[in-house]
Amino acid sequence: MKRLFFLLGVLVGAAIVASRLKKWLFPYESLGEPARAVEPELVYTTASGQKYHRKDCLYLQGTMSPVPLEEALVTHEPCTVCNPPRLTVHA
Repeated sequence: MKRLFFLLGVLVGAAIVASRLKKWLFPYESLGEPARAVEPELVYTTASGQKYHRKDCLYLQGTMSPVPLEEALVTHEPCTVCNPPRLTVHA
């Protein structure tokens, strides 16, 4: 019976050591999923317009083109009716 408890203690001790060793050898494994690439936020423009819009804007008529927000900011201003997203800088 003493041998059984001794072996049980050895197995539990080995499991604890293995768990701590794994955390030491692979510290980033428990951080969850790796970061995914961020999809660019799309806004919509027309060939003749000066503003960029949300897809459901009332003023977005005719042929519309999806454009990444960063690209639209270079040549267009945001629509004041549909209030599309604006680029925000995080400090």
